[in-house]
Amino acid sequence: MSGLMQSRGVQSAVAAFLAGALVIGWAHQQGGPEGIHERWGVAGPVIWVLMQVIVHVTPLGDFVPWSVLNGSMFGLWIGMLMTWLSWMGSASAQYAIGRRTAQDLDWDTKIARLPIWLQRLPISHPVFLIVARQFPLMAGPINVAAGAARVPFVRLLWTTAIGVFPPALLLAAVGVGIVGAI
Repeated sequence: MSGLMQSRGVQSAVAAFLAGALVIGWAHQQGGPEGIHERWGVAGPVIWVLMQVIVHVTPLGDFVPWSVLNGSMFGLWIGMLMTWLSWMGSASAQYAIGRRTAQDLDWDTKIARLPIWLQRLPISHPVFLIVARQFPLMAGPINVAAGAARVPFVRLLWTTAIGVFPPALLLAAVGVGIVGAI
């Protein structure tokens, strides 16, 4: 366990989790996106997206419905874009954490101990990188695993860009629908 906690990747993940929790508290204290926009003006949407990147790096991001809120606040296309950008940013950060953690923990040795069926998981295949993230709570583990498995970063980016588009659009549409129903 002490070796695990000495990993810079694991330390980064713990720091990201704490930062995510603080960001959620800060956003609430600011009055949500409206309060942030009021207080920060033109910089408000940029701050809002950066906050989402920080939170989406952690498992907390899967439980905070900011993607729906983006649609309700900014409309379908801008709400979708804000969600898409935040998910692209968090995927990049999770990839970096996975890359660093694999370095610290001797990934290849750990993989050799896994059952054969798990070793054969096609982590680097583009179809896997696009489709696997469509399942709830899987995007983070996919991004971290891609980093640990040394999937080329450019491949992660383009597959993430494609893979997150449908759910970002769907969740923004849900947000727009909620506002329309009120």
